[in-house]
Amino acid sequence: MQAVKTTLKILTLSIGLFFVFSTAAHAEVIKSFDAQITVNTDASVSVVETIVYDSEGLEKHGIYRDITPRNAKGEKMMLKDISVATPSGSAYQWSRLTDNGNVRLKIGDPNATFAGEKIYVIRYTATNAVSYLDTYDEIYWNVTGNAWPFAIQKASASILLPDTTTALQQACYVGPIGSKETCDSKAVRSLGAGEGFTIAASFPKGIVTPYMHTTQDKIAEAVGLWWPVSIPIITCIYMFRKWHRIGRDAKGRGTIVPEYDVVDNLTPLEAAVIINQSFSGKDIIAEVLSLAVRGYIKIEQTEEKKFIGKHIDYTLTLTKLLDETPPLFDKQLLQEIFDHMTVGSSTILSQNHSLYAITGSLTTTIRKRLVENDYYTKDFLPKSFLDKVSPTGKHIKYFGLILALFVVFLQSPLSKYLWSALDLTAHEFGRLFVQELTPIVFVISIIISAGLYAFFKSIMPAKTKKGALAREHLLGLKEYIRVAEKDRIAFHNAPETNPKLFEALLPYAVMFGLEKKWAKAFEGLTLPQPSWYVSHYAFVASAFMSDFSQNFSSNFFVAPSTSGSGGGGFSGGGGGGGGGGSW
Repeated sequence: MQAVKTTLKILTLSIGLFFVFSTAAHAEVIKSFDAQITVNTDASVSVVETIVYDSEGLEKHGIYRDITPRNAKGEKMMLKDISVATPSGSAYQWSRLTDNGNVRLKIGDPNATFAGEKIYVIRYTATNAVSYLDTYDEIYWNVTGNAWPFAIQKASASILLPDTTTALQQACYVGPIGSKETCDSKAVRSLGAGEGFTIAASFPKGIVTPYMHTTQDKIAEAVGLWWPVSIPIITCIYMFRKWHRIGRDAKGRGTIVPEYDVVDNLTPLEAAVIINQSFSGKDIIAEVLSLAVRGYIKIEQTEEKKFIGKHIDYTLTLTKLLDETPPLFDKQLLQEIFDHMTVGSSTILSQNHSLYAITGSLTTTIRKRLVENDYYTKDFLPKSFLDKVSPTGKHIKYFGLILALFVVFLQSPLSKYLWSALDLTAHEFGRLFVQELTPIVFVISIIISAGLYAFFKSIMPAKTKKGALAREHLLGLKEYIRVAEKDRIAFHNAPETNPKLFEALLPYAVMFGLEKKWAKAFEGLTLPQPSWYVSHYAFVASAFMSDFSQNFSSNFFVAPSTSGSGGGGFSGGGGGGGGGGSW
């Protein structure tokens, strides 16, 4: 048994050593990295990088080289005239991508691999690379970058200044980012993974012309930083065009005159939606009173004595079977209030019923009824998300066509010319859109867009001619109720104040929020107790409306509960940089 254990230990150790030596035997490496940086008089630099890469027996497609397109001051540099070739000039297959803000040159054939050594000569020009200091100008350049995942055995770099210019001072730094370790740029020590080296050279002013940002630069920067501003602009244009096309109400008379009745026997909920395009809690109270006046509900005031004072409550009783008279939304409301739709079924306000669950279906039903009766256009009908996107499917077709045309455009010569003119690829363009936007501008743009959308949405539903006239009529009724106090009825042909008129218009007074004024208009008149109201006390309209509305609101509109819980440099500094790897 002991012999077996010993054998297993030896076998395990052997396997472990095999993997260790196997990994060590296949350690990718850059044998040499040499860079020649030529400073041009237009403040750009032309860089030639000769990289000798050895895969150490691993099968690889090639390498990638990441270049940070920022100068030592953090300003944007445009990379152009990029090429990748062998020392003899044969071109390598490569593509330009972006990665974490870097321009990535992915070099190699995706359909072929190699094992061993390859030499890559990478050429590119970077604009706006020179820094302008008080007494001299400077090139401060991160040669290799610090993001290589494997070692660089040998590195070197040289800076060539315009004409016969001699550098005023030079420096070289090596090591991880932030390292102050100096070096000889002609023969830098071996660099481990994550290490790099940076060189700097200063020269007299007047040798190079300070870089002037071109229109291309400005466009690219503006696109990257300020594209969110287009969101509210596009939102406003789209919503305005939609409102102008389908969202404007038809014209009515254009004037409001006192009215003394309810047009077309509209219920309070219908009237509220015609006036405000929606309804609120007080409008539901008005609808319940309307149902009582129409004989479907009896309201009984109850009283319970307490140790101090008394508690007033109300019992609602269904007094009439449903027929074809009430509209569907009235039936829905009654079914929500009463557990059983039989004559004599009752409910008590203090039992905390909630009407929140039914508001959505009430909205749908009322809108359908108003569209069917020609008060609103069909655009007022509630729609699902998919319906909003494509009521007939044609919008999806249009979207697909636009998407297809956009894809074709990205592959067209015109698109390639555009990217070339701006020194951008589609990936770089996408990076500007995602990584370089100003977050505050984006957030503000979204908030403004949401406000614009909400505003246009609120005025979007379009009334027909009939609907516009009905709204004016209802506002005329509101004006009559507002000033119809006792001894102050100054309207010609105004109806006589009597109990029937009071009851008939009381629900609408509640809907308008004018129940107190309506009750005051009948003060001093003997009003018999309504047939739909039971109480031990005389019927006082103002007191009843105040108390009933308060009790109804505090019990039937209770929301459902929820829960939930110059020597000053360092390695990694300067313009350029980045790193690379293999694939």
